[in-house]
Amino acid sequence: MLKSIKVLTILALSIMTFSNRNNIIAQDAIKSVKIGEQIWMVKNLDVTHFNNGEKIPEAKTKEEWEKLGYEGKPAWCNYDNNPKNGNKFGKLYNWYALNDPRKLAPEDWHIPTQDEFETLVTTVNSDGNALKAEGKKLGDGATTNTSGFSALLSGSRFHTINFDNLGKEAVFWSSTENDFRNASVLTLSKLSNGLRLTDGGHKSDGFSIRCIKNNQKYLDKYTKSKYNNTNVDSFSEVSSIRDGIIADLNNIGSMAQMYYHKPTSMGGGGNEFTGWTIPTSLDTTPNGTYTASVTSQSVIIVGTSNEKYEGNPIQHTATVTPTSFSTVKNN
Repeated sequence: MLKSIKVLTILALSIMTFSNRNNIIAQDAIKSVKIGEQIWMVKNLDVTHFNNGEKIPEAKTKEEWEKLGYEGKPAWCNYDNNPKNGNKFGKLYNWYALNDPRKLAPEDWHIPTQDEFETLVTTVNSDGNALKAEGKKLGDGATTNTSGFSALLSGSRFHTINFDNLGKEAVFWSSTENDFRNASVLTLSKLSNGLRLTDGGHKSDGFSIRCIKNNQKYLDKYTKSKYNNTNVDSFSEVSSIRDGIIADLNNIGSMAQMYYHKPTSMGGGGNEFTGWTIPTSLDTTPNGTYTASVTSQSVIIVGTSNEKYEGNPIQHTATVTPTSFSTVKNN
């Protein structure tokens, strides 16, 4: 039995519209469901533009998908490049798309963290069938959808073998990064009632995204708690700027690590950072400017915002090694 699940389908009373320079995507309502204390969308994300209106690159060929992933750049696709699949299952995104500072989730929503997925798993007593949309009864994988989450088995796009597992598996990205190559994912299977929350989602793979609504706990942890002694308007703006710089540092740091691990015969460093430089397209972004100090076994990257807070530029420093990545706030 599910414990303490209150299912409530919420239809927004007003039309939510995401607009940009190129088109307007209107949704009559965002359908959502309350599971325990969390509110989740009941459909996978299906956007092709960031919140600022800029296009997310669509990668159709295997070569395009691999290239964008290797460069640490965002990408989306429809399963098997078929728009009908996109309409039914939502888009597949690499992790760099959801981590981009231009953001995918609509206002008041965000990409779930690993902790938030863990809460969901606990709420449904680790019963994957409770999260899957009702369909064929398949032994241990028989669906019940008693939570209302309504997951469809949307398949994946892997950076090595292209498309796979449509109708067999659903994999959902979290925003939680584990190392330079992987991030946490939640997996549901056709043949099992289990839930797998693992840290082995390769950032260049294409998985589904299911958004969760902002709540005070999330806001306190990821915004207010970072900026004591500031008023609401200030910490909100500073939070956005810092998030952008950290996202840029993550992308640049990942590229440095990929260069390190790539053989010299393929244009990489062959287990050295020596020779790596920040790509010219990334040394200056809308978030700030970036400089790097490179040694054989480490890279120090400094990101400085284009704006000042209390008279000082907002600045973070990232330390990159072959197997780790960390950032510290300078000011």
